[in-house]
Amino acid sequence: MKNQEIATILREIADFLEIREVEYKPRAYRTAVRNVESLSEDIEAIYERGELEEIEGVGESISEKIAEYLETGKMSYYEELKADLPVDIEALTSVEGVGPKTAKRLYLELDVETRDDLTSSFE
Repeated sequence: MKNQEIATILREIADFLEIREVEYKPRAYRTAVRNVESLSEDIEAIYERGELEEIEGVGESISEKIAEYLETGKMSYYEELKADLPVDIEALTSVEGVGPKTAKRLYLELDVETRDDLTSSFE
């Protein structure tokens, strides 16, 4: 099942958008994440039936991104966001007290891109 893979990518997109201080979109992506994670069936089956937009919180834009990932194994929007800010957002935000904005500051001020970078900066 690709549900968790897609949820992880959507969560990271929300984090990147929050870092960029984009309003509203991070919340929309986080809603989609929660609902994709809670699906009782494989998202690929939902896609094959053409019902992605029936998932609460998944509108046309997010649906297109999910479809692209399911068809190609990549999500170009996500790749563009990662290229603009090359940090392991999932690893950094898994550290207690580090949210997307703190991760951005760590990158800009201390050149921290990974969790290992973070721990080595305190040694």
